[in-house]
Order: sequence, then structure tokens, then C-alpha cells
Amino acid sequence: MTPIEAVVLCRYVKACCPQQQIDEYTPDAWHDLLGDLALDDCKAAVVQVARRQPFVAPAEIREEVRQIRNDRLEAAPESPPPVDPNREADYRRALTEIRYAVAGGRMPFRAIEGGRARGAGPSKTWRETRSSEDADRTLAQTVPCPVEWCPARAGEPCRSGPLAAPMTGWHPSRLMAARTEAEAS
Repeated sequence: MTPIEAVVLCRYVKACCPQQQIDEYTPDAWHDLLGDLALDDCKAAVVQVARRQPFVAPAEIREEVRQIRNDRLEAAPESPPPVDPNREADYRRALTEIRYAVAGGRMPFRAIEGGRARGAGPSKTWRETRSSEDADRTLAQTVPCPVEWCPARAGEPCRSGPLAAPMTGWHPSRLMAARTEAEAS
């Protein structure tokens, strides 16, 4: 917490507890006592203390912040740091940093890792699957759809009904009919 944030905290305490005496030197003293804590955690602690009693002391704020941080640690899932566990010093340091970040209300790493870099294009697996689907679609459209209520002729996409919009896929029986015809010829 910075000295300016200590002033903000004292104004917040005064707003929550109007009967509490706060003078021009209170922010300086509170900064000395609470300067190592985050403003957001201190404000949350002030709310908790002010709900119970009419006056708020720095020691009570410190105790509530400790409880808030412990609650965060208990609620967070234990995740191993992305460091080789065989390098004990690095592993312990990374674990401490993660626990400190979680207790402080920050997410030390993303829950879902990012995908490929922008502009990298689709993956090889996606391209292979897509080309296989494109080949099946091209093959299926070489014959009329055998589904009796589908009006699709050769070269047209299947429909789920006579007046329905074209489907993005095809009826499986159409692909089977196209494969049978291709094998016969």
C-alpha cells in the first residue's frame, strides 16, 4: 500500500465508521502499520470488521487480511509449478511465488493455455481432417441423395426437408451410395 492508498483507506474507514476519530496524522500511522498489505484486501477487511463493531483498528484489519488470504489459499486448487521438480530450489521458489500470488488474489498462470500463435494457420491434424471431409463431400455430391424426402440432386447439398436450407454436411446414406457407385465403376 502506498501513502496515498493509506489516505484512501482512512477515508473509507471514516465512511464505514463515521464515529471513528481520524485526523491528519492517521494515514501516516496506518501506512506504517499496514503498508505491506494490498489496499483491496484492507478494504475488504474493513468491511468485515465494521459489520461486527463500530470502530476499526489496524490490528483488526491485519488479522482480517490474514484470514482473507488464508481463505483464498484454501479455495484455490493445488497446482504444481511449471518447473522441473528435480530442481528443488527452483521448484520451491516457484511454488512460493504461486502461493503468494494466489493469496494476493492474482492468478499466477492461465487456467487454459493459449493456442497456436496468430498467423500460424491451422494444425496438420485439422488440415488432414478437413481435406478428408472435403473429399467425402465432393464424393457424396456426385450422386443424388437416396433419402426420399431430401430433394438434393447430384452436385447439390443435402437438405433436411424439401423447403429447408442446405445442410453443411450430407446424409450418411448419400455418402454410402456414392462410395458404392465409385467402387462399381
